[in-house]
Amino acid sequence: MDIGSLVTGIAFTVAYILFVLLFLYKERKSGRRVYFLKESFMIGILTGIISIMLAGPEFDIFSLGRPLLDRIGLGLGVFVFLLIWLFFVSMWSESPDWRIASVIVGLGVSSIIAGSLSVESTTPVGDIGILIWRGAYDAFSFIVFSFGAWIYIHAYRRLPEWRSLIISIALFAVCISYLLTFLLYDLSNYSGFQIQMMLGIDTGPLLDTLRAVFLLVIVFTLLSDMEYFYRIPLTIYSLYIISMKTGLCLYHYTSRFARSDPNLFASALTAISLVMEQSSDISTRIHRVQTGRVSIIVENHHTGEVELMFAALLDRVSMVVTRSLQVFANAFMERYGSQIDVSDINAEYTETDLLLHMAFPFLKVSTDTSS
Repeated sequence: MDIGSLVTGIAFTVAYILFVLLFLYKERKSGRRVYFLKESFMIGILTGIISIMLAGPEFDIFSLGRPLLDRIGLGLGVFVFLLIWLFFVSMWSESPDWRIASVIVGLGVSSIIAGSLSVESTTPVGDIGILIWRGAYDAFSFIVFSFGAWIYIHAYRRLPEWRSLIISIALFAVCISYLLTFLLYDLSNYSGFQIQMMLGIDTGPLLDTLRAVFLLVIVFTLLSDMEYFYRIPLTIYSLYIISMKTGLCLYHYTSRFARSDPNLFASALTAISLVMEQSSDISTRIHRVQTGRVSIIVENHHTGEVELMFAALLDRVSMVVTRSLQVFANAFMERYGSQIDVSDINAEYTETDLLLHMAFPFLKVSTDTSS
């Protein structure tokens, strides 16, 4: 029995199950979906089970055999980490850097191809194939988790919180462990010299177990506040709800980074939107304004005679913040759509702060309503 594979499989299975349960609980409580991560960890549970099955024939309940289990685990592992990378990308930008994306996908595909072709081979060429398989997979994993660590370090610099720091350290430790796996396990096995660690367990399974432990550290860190997974490394200066009919601001959030007249901003953005609409043959509203290092994203909603713009002023646009603005707009229209009176500039929408926090849980909410 391979104790290393057994311990690693159990640790990863437990870690991934805890992640999935946490995300399901959070989605049910907040009504806000967790993208990419939940799906990746659901698939990750299968990789943990496969690792347990690789511990010995007595655990291979379907008698699939080690070669086939290795192939299945390899493909699932690459897919899991690709989804995790997409989550990191969603926090940083609207779309990935395609040069980095091509490198990551190339390494993942190379790993799958090399592993599939060499896993049953005992020839020297097969050994090289195994080294390419392992090396490409380790490099692929190193890039994914180092990118995640870098994002949370930036998030910590923007808004120092101990959870962001712990997550960044844990992710950095994971990416370093993949580098050590290649140097101390994969490369040493190829050279014919195996390094034994504590209790006679090989270096590879031991490092796999440590990675599972770091994932558990992240799980327990998030138990206090799940929203720290969305501690995005960007600054949201202001958020507005604007009446297109009057050009006035119905609701205004401002961060500690900016103070401005909400109605001045609302009037200017309304004017730009109307000019763009009248200057084009296509009836469409403005969705994005880019000025130097500041961006404005807009979500337009129209219900009966009420037409509103939901706008966010920020230093960089990401998939997470774009989706958050959509969630906020949909929640506000669902709650107040039939009660909105744009002619009453003194109208109050008392639950808007709660709706804002639901959609933008990473904000320190401090709001103003224009009058």
